Order: sequence, then C-alpha cells, then structure tokens
Amino acid sequence: MSGSGSSSNISEISNFQDNTIFSNKIIIESSDNQKYRKDNEKYHISCWLVMLVICIYSLSSSMFFPITKSLIYQKVCIQQGYAELECRDNNDLSSNYVIQTETNNIFMVVGIVFSMIAIFSSICIGKLSDDVSRKYALMVPFVGLIFSDLILISMANKMEKRNQHLFAVSEIIFSLFGGYMTIFASAFSYISQATCHNLKRRSQFISYLEGAIGLGSTFGYLVGSFFGAYEYSDAYLVILLMHFLCMVLLILAKDMTPEPDDFNKTSVLNETLVERIQDRFTGWKGIFWNEDGKYNFSLLYTTLAFFLSFLALMGSNRILFFFLKNKFYWDAREFSKFKLPMQSVATFFAIFIYPLLKRTDVKDSTLALIGLIARGFGRLLIAVAWDDTVIFFLVLLEAFNKFGPSGMRAMMAQTVYTTELGRVFSLISVVEAVGNLFSVFLFHSLYNYTISFMPELSFIIMAIICIPAVFFLILAEGAIQKLVQRRLERQKLMKPKLIVKVEKDTQID
Repeated sequence: MSGSGSSSNISEISNFQDNTIFSNKIIIESSDNQKYRKDNEKYHISCWLVMLVICIYSLSSSMFFPITKSLIYQKVCIQQGYAELECRDNNDLSSNYVIQTETNNIFMVVGIVFSMIAIFSSICIGKLSDDVSRKYALMVPFVGLIFSDLILISMANKMEKRNQHLFAVSEIIFSLFGGYMTIFASAFSYISQATCHNLKRRSQFISYLEGAIGLGSTFGYLVGSFFGAYEYSDAYLVILLMHFLCMVLLILAKDMTPEPDDFNKTSVLNETLVERIQDRFTGWKGIFWNEDGKYNFSLLYTTLAFFLSFLALMGSNRILFFFLKNKFYWDAREFSKFKLPMQSVATFFAIFIYPLLKRTDVKDSTLALIGLIARGFGRLLIAVAWDDTVIFFLVLLEAFNKFGPSGMRAMMAQTVYTTELGRVFSLISVVEAVGNLFSVFLFHSLYNYTISFMPELSFIIMAIICIPAVFFLILAEGAIQKLVQRRLERQKLMKPKLIVKVEKDTQID
C-alpha cells in the first residue's frame, strides 16, 4: 500500500511537472507571439513616418535636379557677358556651344567626385546602421542635405557672381554624409527590420516604400512645372524646409537597435569596416562558380545585361535636360512638365501592372525583355524626335521603365542559393556604382564632343547598347533553365541514396 501510494504520488508529481512544463511552453510561445505582435505594432507608425520621409525626399530631388541644371546654365551664361533676362528668354542661348559644354563639364566633374566619395561613405554609414541605429543612419544624410541647401541658397542669391564651385562644395558635403544611396538603403533596412517577424507585412511595406518614391517624384515634377512663378532661391528654400521636415519626422520615429534578421542568414553585423569594404567589392566573386565547379554563365549574362541597361538609363538621365534645352529650348519648367506624366505612368505600372503580370506567371525574363526593348526604342525616339510634341510619346515607352531592372534582379537571384542573395545584392551595388561613374564620364564627354554636329549621337549609342543587352538576356534565360534543370537532377540523385541508407539501417536493427 505504502509502495503503491508513493509511486502514485510520484506519478501525480510527474504529471504535474509535465503539465507545468507544457503550460510554460504555451506561455513562452504565447509571450513570443505577443512580443512579435508588439514589435510590429511598436514600429507600425514609425514605418509610415519613414515612408513619408522618403516621399518628401523624392519630391525635393525631382525639384532639385532640373532647377539646379537650369541655375548652373544661367550662371555660366551670365559669365559669358549676357544679361540675366537675356539668358533666360533668348532661345538662341539655349543652344550656345560654349555655355552647353562648360555646364556639362561642371556636372561631369561633380558627378565623378560625388560618386567616388559616396561609395565609401555609404559603406561607413551602412556599418553605423548595422551596429548602432537604423534611425540615426537615416538621419545622417539629411544633416548633409541641410548644409548643402544653405550653400545652394547662397549661390542662387548671387546670380552675377562666379561661384559655381559652391555647387561642387554642396555635392561633396552631401556625398560625405552618404548621399542618396544611403537614404534609400537605410530606409529599406529600417522597414525590413521593423517587419522582420511578418514576411507578408514586410512585402507590403517595401512595395509601399517603392510607391512613396514614385509618388514623391511625381509631385516634385508637378511643383517644378510651375517654375518661373518662383525663383531659384525660393525653390532651394522650399527644399531646405522639406529636409528640415524630414529631420523632424525622423526624430518622431522610434529608434531601432539592429538585430539579426530571422529571414536573412547572411548577416554582416560582425564585420569590421575594412572587412565590409572588402566584401562590398570582392565578396561576390564566389557566386560566379557553381557548386560543381563550373562557371555560372547565367549570372554573367544577366549581370552584363543589367550593366548595359543601367548604363543607357544613367546616360540618359545625365544629359537629357541639356539635350532638350539645346534642341527644343526647354528649361526647368518645360522639362518638369515632360517628366510629370512619364513618372506618373511609370509609377502606376511599377506598383500595379508589374505585380499583376507576375501573378499571372509571366516570366521574369519576359518582363525584363519588355523593359529593355522599351528602353532601347525610347532612346531612339529621343534621338529622332523632330518636334517637342513627338517627344511626349516617350511616356508610353517609359511606362515599362521598372520592368527591366526588377526582372533582371529576380533573374540574378535565381542563379544562386538563398544563402548567397546578400552577395548578389553586393554585386548589383558594385555594377550600379561602376555604371554610374562610367556613364558620367562617357556621355557628358561624348555629348560635348558631338553637340556642334550631331548631339543625337549619344542617344543613338544608348539605343545600340540595349541590343547586346537583349542578346545577353536571351542567353541568360537559356542558361538559367539549364542550371535549374541540373540542380533538380542532382536532388533526384540524392533521394535514392537516402532511401537505401534508411532501409539498410532498418534491416540491421
């Protein structure tokens, strides 16, 4: 009796402990779920604040570029001995060879210096983002922007002075604080970590962030289309106020301490700055070789297509304003009116049409091919446009502007394993940096050389560049299909070995 009673008591105690452990598990799991839910709710408003900041910044950028190009052109014109009103109203001066070439040289030099500095400063601020704070890393570039805006206001208030060097100083300051690359990268990092416990919400918020960029750019060109009703200094003052507003919104956003991402196994949190720089420029080399030791031609072809496509895009962005000013006598106002419908349609297609086509199982290569062909014909249309109304047909072709890069990024991701995606993004950043530098030097120099006899040549070359990109894309699609098939066959070969091993172990038992 006493023995059975003691064993009964032990059993009851054991059952009680098991139930306690089970209930503790439920409590722990429940508390974890609550933690995740609280984290999502904690940063929900902050995510919207970050998206609003990016929207405002995109608005200011779309105002900044055409107005600044117009300002530098006006200052160079005045220094050639012409009156300010004459520089603004005389169409003949819009195609003046000396003014065009000198202005282009200024933007070429500034563009090269900005790109080189920003590459390294963005890596440093990226480490700040990963080691200290996502929020502060996003605030740093806006500090640089505010200093830059003050310098630009000073330059715009003294039109008659030869102070174009202040534009270079303002751009160097912004690049030292990370440049535009850091703003977008930090914003995506903040959104990604804030939604790291909910993949569905992460996908939604990233698409919202991309939409905010497009929406802000659209409103920026809308404001720019009224240029003339306000002066250069007024525009820079408004831009300065917008950047101050961005700082205030970021101060209101919750700070975020970096932590490992559950869905990202390629974390670089433990890297030193030197290791990070080295990884940025060389860490992607290994992904050009497959696990069986064969060269990854599918990634090579896609990378080459991406580089050529990006080169054509950036080349157009660099010189389009000056080309249209030379050919149709446009200034910031007309250029903004031209870009407004183009940006609106491109944003609509990127947010709604592209995902819709993806849901209908249209291949990434097909979407990329559509975008690439549209880009090539778009550059050709710019070159042959004989009237300023004809050029507006470019809106139809630029609707597919995001198809090319989005489709090619997805194709590049298909060529590697999930654990190597971080290296793919590192490769893309290097390709974009090199393409940006190359486009600045190549197309500003080429446009200056050909402006007196054939200014359209730069855009014809951009269209020609898209032809080999199309062939590389077709080759990449075939190589990707072979790579996927080879990996599937390897998986099938591995399965029988596992089955035999299990059966053998069972017989021994």
